Amino acid sequence: MFKSKKKQDTQLANIIVEGTVIKGNINSEVNTRIDGVLEGNVYCNSNLWVGKSSVIKGDIMTKSGVLEGQVKGKIKASESLSLKATTQITGDVETKGLKVEEGATIRGNYITGTYASPSEKKLTEKPINKNLTQKATNKNLKNEKSS
Repeated sequence: MFKSKKKQDTQLANIIVEGTVIKGNINSEVNTRIDGVLEGNVYCNSNLWVGKSSVIKGDIMTKSGVLEGQVKGKIKASESLSLKATTQITGDVETKGLKVEEGATIRGNYITGTYASPSEKKLTEKPINKNLTQKATNKNLKNEKSS
């Protein structure tokens, strides 16, 4: 009656269909397909598929990806990235492995053979150590008052 948990986990996916517009970031631990419009960043710790009809205005950080649509932002893939003929990228690309079909365009720099972990996503979202940041701010205020 019920499928095994292991089999269910491999089938999990987020799908953003054509005609959908999202303003905000997407954080996903499972396979994700985007066919709509996204104004925000994508952090996918699995496989990402950007369909032909998709437009993403933001950065992408993923484990691996297949791109067919438009991306205006930086792209980092820790394992591999495949750019289909219809792909249009305006921004830098960093990945371990890159496959580009004839017709795909990249308006930016690309670096291959490097590792960009999706877990790096949180570094820009909050201070590494809030207490250290607060202490530094308090110290600066004390120095300004004594001057």
